[in-house]
Amino acid sequence: MDFSKARRIAEAWVDIVTESNSELDRDLTITKPYGWMFCWNSKKFLADRTVEENALVGNVPIFIDRVNGELLCVGPFGLAGPRGVHWFAEYEASIPPARLLMTPEQPHWES
Repeated sequence: MDFSKARRIAEAWVDIVTESNSELDRDLTITKPYGWMFCWNSKKFLADRTVEENALVGNVPIFIDRVNGELLCVGPFGLAGPRGVHWFAEYEASIPPARLLMTPEQPHWES
C-alpha cells in the first residue's frame, strides 16, 4: 500500500469517528518502513493552534500497516511513550523482521 491509500483510509476513519469534526494533523505524521502513524485533532484547533480549548483530549493516533492495510489505534501517547516509542517497539516485535528493512515512503500531502 502506498501513502496516498493509507492517508485516505486514515482520513475516512477520522471523518466517520468524529462526524466530520476533526482531521489529520499532518505535522505529527510518523513514517516507518512498515506504515504510518497519523495523529488527528479538531478542525478548529488545527486552524488556530493558539486556542488550546479547541484541542481534543484523549484522541489516540492511528497506525496504518502498509503491508496488510490494517488500521490500529496506537493508544494514548502517555502510555505509548514519547512519539509512540513503546507502541512501535511492541509492534515491531510482532511483525516479520523483513518488514523493518522495507524502504519507508515519506508522506506527500497533495490536495
